[in-house]
Amino acid sequence: MKQQSVESQKGEIKFRKKLVQQQVEGRCIFNDEFETKGIEKILSDRMKKTFEQMSLLKESGIPLSPYIEIGAERCQRSLVLENEIGGTGAAVDISYDMLKSGDYYKGVFNKSKLPIRICCDANSLPFMTDSIPFVFCYETLHHFLSPIPIVKEIHRVLSPGGHFFFEEEPFRKILHFNLYKGKKIYLKESLG
Repeated sequence: MKQQSVESQKGEIKFRKKLVQQQVEGRCIFNDEFETKGIEKILSDRMKKTFEQMSLLKESGIPLSPYIEIGAERCQRSLVLENEIGGTGAAVDISYDMLKSGDYYKGVFNKSKLPIRICCDANSLPFMTDSIPFVFCYETLHHFLSPIPIVKEIHRVLSPGGHFFFEEEPFRKILHFNLYKGKKIYLKESLG
């Protein structure tokens, strides 16, 4: 399966660094991306939804710890697991700056614990085979040319009987990839 080129990965990392500069440091870099308060409202809503979903998973007997969050960005969903669900684990992302912004969002959302943060490529997770009972991601798989290598890597690290939860993927059909033609669902103008 074809993987994202190094140049594409570098571009993603540079873009995410600029997002942090805009959304945490208050610089105006992109006109079509949210600034500090706008993104904080979106993250707050995402965290509430994550709490509801993870609570249901926990009630159904799925072990949520230790966990790995793939494509964790600002660590907002891992903050929920660490502080409200009682889980411990790792938030992984290709962007060091996004992961570092977890310090800022920990304060914004008045949380006491952060996950372990690991900057890595999801194609090569730095975890032992069969070692993690719960892996999850939100809005992540569509960033890859093909999700198959990522799902195989997740399968590799999942412990026997482990669970992989993914949500909010913009697919019309299961793993359909006409993704770059639509507008961002959270653009300022699409919210009214």
